[in-house]
Amino acid sequence: DAIHYCTNRTCPARQREHLYHFVSRRAVDIDGCGPSTIDMLVEENLVHESADFYALKKEQLVGLPLFAEKKADNLIAAIHERRQIPFDRLIFALGIRHVGEETARTLARQFQTLAALMQASETELRGVADVGDVVATSIANFFTDKHHRQSVERLARQVKIVQSERPVANILQGKTFVVTGVLESM
Repeated sequence: DAIHYCTNRTCPARQREHLYHFVSRRAVDIDGCGPSTIDMLVEENLVHESADFYALKKEQLVGLPLFAEKKADNLIAAIHERRQIPFDRLIFALGIRHVGEETARTLARQFQTLAALMQASETELRGVADVGDVVATSIANFFTDKHHRQSVERLARQVKIVQSERPVANILQGKTFVVTGVLESM
């Protein structure tokens, strides 16, 4: 890669970017929790990692600079709605390097549970369709890192992980085709 990124895990900018990604529409999709809200929650020491969103209480929010009672109610309700997370969206939301939405769907179909994915070896990961050496190494390193593992386990205790509701797009499955006629060139 010709991409530069911060390797300091305690970097405030890196932590915020991870939180922005986690709540984004394509990831967990917590409505009403944008960058300004996250910035304020981090500054108030209420949120440091993704699992912290699920521990928020209305009483902690009311009276903060951006929060009146109605906005606090709305955010807590939006977080509560996202306590049930499709497995593929959770994988994507974790922010594992080189794992996009499509790879997350493939991993969710292959491993079925978070525990199975976390225990998968690099060799097992390489055996998954569309997962090459670089991606397999990235996933294995993510789950062997003590900090990431603890963070994911804490998050898993606060949410219910469900199988994806997205249907597999295979429009030819179950269909039979008959080709008749003459092929001139054969």
